[in-house]
Formats: sequence, C-alpha cells, structure tokens
Amino acid sequence: MTRDADIIRSRAAVRREVALAAWHAIKSELETLGLELTLFGSLAKGGFSTHSDIDVIVQLGDSGISRFAVDRIVSKGFGRYPGRSVFCRRPDAIRLKDVPWYLTDKLV
Repeated sequence: MTRDADIIRSRAAVRREVALAAWHAIKSELETLGLELTLFGSLAKGGFSTHSDIDVIVQLGDSGISRFAVDRIVSKGFGRYPGRSVFCRRPDAIRLKDVPWYLTDKLV
C-alpha cells in the first residue's frame, strides 16, 4: 500500500468510529425519552464512507414526542454528519411505502 492509501484508510476508520460514537450517544439520549431506534444503511452494514450519512428508524410509540423535537436532537448529535430519520409509531408499522425511495435499498 502507498502512504496516501494508508492515510485515506486511517481517516475512513476514524470517521466511522466518530459516527458510531455519535449514533450511540443519540440512541442513549432518545431511549431515555422512551423512544426505540434502529440503525440501518451503510453505518449498520459496515460500508460507511466519506459520502455516507447516518440512517435511523425512530419508533415514536406513544411517547408524545414530536418528530421535530427528535429531528433537533438527532441533528445536534450527529453534528457534521448528515443523518436521515424514518419515523413510525410501532415496530411493525414500517412499510416500504413509508420509506423514501432512496433509502429502501439501505434497510438491513
């Protein structure tokens, strides 16, 4: 391997670790509010790269928390990484028609 390739690989590994740390922090914060979260997409599958974002399914249940409030928490927690949230009331309520077309191939 060349020096440049080693640097790129090292930076990618650091980026993935920082994204995973952000995911765990967000998950922990939202779980204390009674929400359940599921990670999907490239970070969940191990293919997180330079242009990846963090994809999350948020199960609102009967929490009474608005999507806007959750989006604020998620956006703040993910910081410089873009993130996408798919919302549902119950775990069995996720239907492909509710998931944006550009995310359907990312479901685990």
